[in-house]
Amino acid sequence: EDGYPVIEFRMMNDRANHEGSEIWDAQISAIVQLHKEQTGSSAGALKNDKVSGGGSTLDLEKKVYYPISLTPNTHPHFSRIWYARHVLNEESPLLKREVRDMIAADKKWDPDFNSWREIRDCLNPFISLRVTLSGTSAVSASTVFAEHVYEFDDVCVGWRFANMVYEKKVGIYNRSWWRRFGRPFGLTGEPVQAEGDEDNPDMKTKVDRALLHDIVPQPGGDFEPMEDDTDSVFHIFNI
Repeated sequence: EDGYPVIEFRMMNDRANHEGSEIWDAQISAIVQLHKEQTGSSAGALKNDKVSGGGSTLDLEKKVYYPISLTPNTHPHFSRIWYARHVLNEESPLLKREVRDMIAADKKWDPDFNSWREIRDCLNPFISLRVTLSGTSAVSASTVFAEHVYEFDDVCVGWRFANMVYEKKVGIYNRSWWRRFGRPFGLTGEPVQAEGDEDNPDMKTKVDRALLHDIVPQPGGDFEPMEDDTDSVFHIFNI
């Protein structure tokens, strides 16, 4: 994004393959937990610094918390899959202090730092990164909530999410039943829409839930080696 690397998160509606199971007015937020920098200078402080949790006065391991900006951070009608990105720029707490200072001085990302090893070295080794999602269920009209906590080892540099959407042929019995007995009505009193889109009424978009964490190398061939047991990941890449 404007030459900066981005970190991408993918969320899936657990009822993505069920009609009328959308999450209305969905919102996501993220907060990262870091080791507090042991320095007496404020030169490396983040722009518009927003730290929560307060620091201890004891000479023990200190931790601080920063909000992580995500785009988009709202979704009015979350029915299937939602992608959100965090840009690694001079305001990102996920970058080391010296990298943020360099970006602030140059007003851009250094093009020499574009291999997966160099990008990995620019990252601030965080303790945890917590992503939370909330919204209103279209099924129960109640508030729903989910969260996931990532560790630094979950970062995959040079990879992107694999496609998890496919088309499935609609069963003929559905349409035959409707022609004979009429179309059923949903909770809102409106007729249930036919399974399939207007362009191809015999096909329906489905989500393969088993592929939620599947990843493929980004174009260009530069990506870090992955362990076989990676099952909870988010991804960083250049665009």
